[in-house]
Amino acid sequence: MQRHAALLASLALVLVAAAPAQAGRVRGPEVLDSDALSLPLLEEEGIFYLTLVRSPDGRIALRDRSAGSPLRTTPLGFSYPSGSTFGSYTAAPDGHVWAAVSMAQGLRVYDLGDLTQPGPLAPVLIEAGAVEEDVVPEQTQMGIIAVLIGLLVEPRPSLALTSVTDGTSNTIMFAFDGRHFTSVVQDEDGTWSFNGPE
Repeated sequence: MQRHAALLASLALVLVAAAPAQAGRVRGPEVLDSDALSLPLLEEEGIFYLTLVRSPDGRIALRDRSAGSPLRTTPLGFSYPSGSTFGSYTAAPDGHVWAAVSMAQGLRVYDLGDLTQPGPLAPVLIEAGAVEEDVVPEQTQMGIIAVLIGLLVEPRPSLALTSVTDGTSNTIMFAFDGRHFTSVVQDEDGTWSFNGPE
């Protein structure tokens, strides 16, 4: 009886060793794009590492971490089964972090909230839609620009979309008007104004 048990155990080991290395392995999320964002943390500068990932079923999520903090994963509420996907991030003066997720099929802009707070993020989708054919997704950039609002200049989250037509590169700037990202034009003093009524 012991001899049969030993033989069966040896056979099981041989079968496991002969199995393909990928067999039985659960595929993890695919890393799409990585970036780092500098945020003021109390009196010292903190670096957050942000990584866009796609699960095997196509769901997109954002992973973030900073020194001394655990890895946090935030589902972004949409699926994209294949193709390149890029992320760009910026921090507003009030500590909110904004993210633009761009791909050939479209653009999504989120207010991610305050990354320095513990617990899960609750991203708010601000914009979502298709982009023109000539827009270059990997050149989409989030930022903060000074926008003239009436007589006051305010820092506002901005979005730069770059297109290439017949070899000519053209960047269009948008700023957050409180509800949407609206096109802006640069003034002579370097500030920006909404292109039309706010």
